[in-house]
Amino acid sequence: MRIMFAIWPMAAHLYPGVPLAQALQSAGHEVCVASHPLLTPTVTAAGLTAVEIGTPDTMAPLSAAEDFMPDEEESNQLLAALVSDPADRPAAEMFTLLLGAVRMYNTVRTDSPSPGVDDVVAFARNWRPDLIVWEQWPAAAVAARLCGAAHARLLCGPDYWAWGRERSLASGAADPTAQIVAPIARRYGLEVDEELVLGQWTIDPTPAALRLPTTEPRVVSMRRVPAAGGAVLPRWLTETPQRPRVAVTLGTSGRALNYTDGHLLADVLEAVGGLDAEVVATFDALQLEGQKVPANTRTLDFVPLSALLGTCEAVVHHGGGGTFAAAVAQKVPQLIETSGELECAAYADYVTGRSGGLALNHSRQSPREIRESIQRVLEEPLFRKGTDTLHAEWLAMPAPTELVPTMEKLTAQYRS
Repeated sequence: MRIMFAIWPMAAHLYPGVPLAQALQSAGHEVCVASHPLLTPTVTAAGLTAVEIGTPDTMAPLSAAEDFMPDEEESNQLLAALVSDPADRPAAEMFTLLLGAVRMYNTVRTDSPSPGVDDVVAFARNWRPDLIVWEQWPAAAVAARLCGAAHARLLCGPDYWAWGRERSLASGAADPTAQIVAPIARRYGLEVDEELVLGQWTIDPTPAALRLPTTEPRVVSMRRVPAAGGAVLPRWLTETPQRPRVAVTLGTSGRALNYTDGHLLADVLEAVGGLDAEVVATFDALQLEGQKVPANTRTLDFVPLSALLGTCEAVVHHGGGGTFAAAVAQKVPQLIETSGELECAAYADYVTGRSGGLALNHSRQSPREIRESIQRVLEEPLFRKGTDTLHAEWLAMPAPTELVPTMEKLTAQYRS
């Protein structure tokens, strides 16, 4: 089979699909990844073929994301339709951000090129894939319909897209997801329908307990196997540490969007500076600008988390899905900062509910209190035992290699 992945251009969105793409490729299928040119180096570093959609001049940079976000009036309308309980608000806000992200490359324009739409369709028509797997790129669903390919939606976290769609329709509001896809469909003489919005099936790497309530029936679960760019391991990382090693990371997404919470970094660095531990912090030069790095802390711009976490007794992180999955895979207790990303509280609740770590909030805790929480995780066996529960639930999900026959069967079923 020929299989085309269409991926929103951030490493954090590519990596959940990399093990599946590699598994399909290893099974003898021809695989490519279509995206913004800025993702090309990350795609090729994973051993996959990149297809560049548009050019850097015609495709918006990630730094322009704010220009595509719903304005205050639209955001308020969305929140009114989506939030029936205060607990719904983080998911509703994530859905609002998701709409803006999807619009960046899936908006039909009459006064300028629309490469995120037209180049995807053109490539699919020429290459004739049997299956298109798309992540935040519904124009690829239209492309699949036009060239007769099956198509599946790939998630990189909880399914805010389907959840927001269902909540909007249930409230009597218009479907904001269909409002994005409909102009793309009409451009090519199609009418928008549920398949073009939600895919013919959905590949979900989120543990069942973390999923949002939806009625979406066509879900294929997949274990989120950690993936990251390659790197040369420092020699010291291959040696047994003399003291407990603690990793500190804020992920890669903040870097890509030029966002850094300097106060959070300062509080965390002050907290770990008082530990009798070896600390490894994956911060780049921009994040470290103006920060005081303690003597017990080694900083690295990048190292594959799986390689680092395999040597660690704890990890302090921002609550991103990739870091969460890497820690679960390595059975490392987690300390999750909950004041930042909208998803972080859900990941923290999941981890703490299984005694696999603790939640942090630097806006409410002093560096000393953060340090005491880290010390607890290092010293109390409860948290290491909790990681066994998290790991067992992770292992219970099918590995990407196990999904290959399912993908083949579903492609044969839906391909026209």
